[in-house]
Amino acid sequence: MDFLPVIGPRRLEESTGIPTLDEICAAVESTRFDDDVGSVHSKIHRALIAKGFRARREYGPILYTRNNGKLCSRGRVDLFAWKQGVSIAIEIDNRSPRKNSILKLRAVAAIYKIIVIRKGSWKKSVPGIDLVLTIAQEID
Repeated sequence: MDFLPVIGPRRLEESTGIPTLDEICAAVESTRFDDDVGSVHSKIHRALIAKGFRARREYGPILYTRNNGKLCSRGRVDLFAWKQGVSIAIEIDNRSPRKNSILKLRAVAAIYKIIVIRKGSWKKSVPGIDLVLTIAQEID
């Protein structure tokens, strides 16, 4: 699994017990993935809960402005998790970050904003997003 920190992710002191970006990455990396998007959502959700996070799928609604300038009030973030005052918003996309995913993450109030790419390899930075994770697909 590759990860690309963007805009120097804010790291918190590990000694405080407050979750760090490394801990969040470890939770995602600890799961096995297949090609089914629902399975990926469920596995990341369960991995975060196992690491002591409270997590919610399809968190929202998120109010954001689409690329065409229209206001959308029905947006939902794929996963939203929190632990000891640290909040994480996660969008899970297929081969590259979707425009709507980026816009929703920019609009949500979270300390860490992460996009997980299920297939392929993404090496570019995304302004306003703390981390882009590329997960390797495993086929049994």
